Amino acid sequence: MNPQLWSGEDPHLYRCVVQLTDLQQAVVDQMEAVFGVRILTLDAHHGLQVNGQTVKLRGAGIHHDSGLLGAATYDVAAYRQIKLLKQAGFNAIRMAHQPAAASLLRACDELGMYVMDETFDMWNRSKSDYDYGLYFQEWWQADVRSMVAKDFNHPSVVMYSIGNEIPEIATNQGVQLSAQISQLIQQLDPTRYTLAAVNGLFSVGNDLIPIVERVAKQQNDSADIQGNVNDFMTAMNQYLDQIIVDDKISHQLDKVFATTDIAGYNYMTARYEHDVQAHPQRLLIGTETYPPQIGENWPLVQKYNQIIGDFTWTGWDYIGEAGVGIPGYQFGEGGFGAQYPAQLAYVGDLDITGFRRPLSYYR
Repeated sequence: MNPQLWSGEDPHLYRCVVQLTDLQQAVVDQMEAVFGVRILTLDAHHGLQVNGQTVKLRGAGIHHDSGLLGAATYDVAAYRQIKLLKQAGFNAIRMAHQPAAASLLRACDELGMYVMDETFDMWNRSKSDYDYGLYFQEWWQADVRSMVAKDFNHPSVVMYSIGNEIPEIATNQGVQLSAQISQLIQQLDPTRYTLAAVNGLFSVGNDLIPIVERVAKQQNDSADIQGNVNDFMTAMNQYLDQIIVDDKISHQLDKVFATTDIAGYNYMTARYEHDVQAHPQRLLIGTETYPPQIGENWPLVQKYNQIIGDFTWTGWDYIGEAGVGIPGYQFGEGGFGAQYPAQLAYVGDLDITGFRRPLSYYR
């Protein structure tokens, strides 16, 4: 056989039909499966290659819902979303923060969109009341197996994220669990790659407070951030680039990134050039980056083979985290302090109905 290979640029698919017949050759049962054939390789010299060609992932984070249509899955909505994202210049999506629906993967297979599928938004430490953290120990292995089985025939899926901004990921137990989840995926499907979307600020736990205080003093910031959450958040946002390269954060990240194939960086662009020099064999990807920073991020993605792509947060706007993308000149006007009537996050290259915002054309 000499199959035509699938890629995001040439999404060629095949259909396999299996029939069960009786002795008279009458069909008593039938199943069909659509699949694609492609070759993935990953190394520090070439980065991510698909069928021997290096691919830089121009990525968009998206949620599972269909905006105003809600959380139900519709084929027509999935196809429209992927089509519009591809027309806007994206060639990859990151599913945030749970496994992608089959309808979405079918659209990605047919239209040619690379996929980072994602397992969990939390492990044992919950992020909200009554979330998946209550059931993680009981269900994580079964859910990982289900995700890999669901995705197995979808050529668009090229990598798996094993968690998003997991609070305990850099603890001893978290590092061990990270290795266990990654190893299970690799046992079930050794043809795809694993990563965790890691926010360095989460990796140091309570040590973050003295790190922020020290950096603020080094920058001659006279504000007293102890006990004042607004001053603390202001200092953390203002000096994020200096905070994220702290030695304690570096030590914690090294432990985590040793457990997966790729290092996923959430809002850690400031680490890129240092880390590609300090860890010449590390493959890294911007799993979440601020939309306006594409002008800074993309030249680095192009410059270094080890950096395989950038995933903006986010490609498609969503309900929740209301107003985080709205500019504000004082508390309450925008950002996480935004007030009513803000309802959307307002960080998408495309708004919740699918219209491109000016930032998308800049990208």
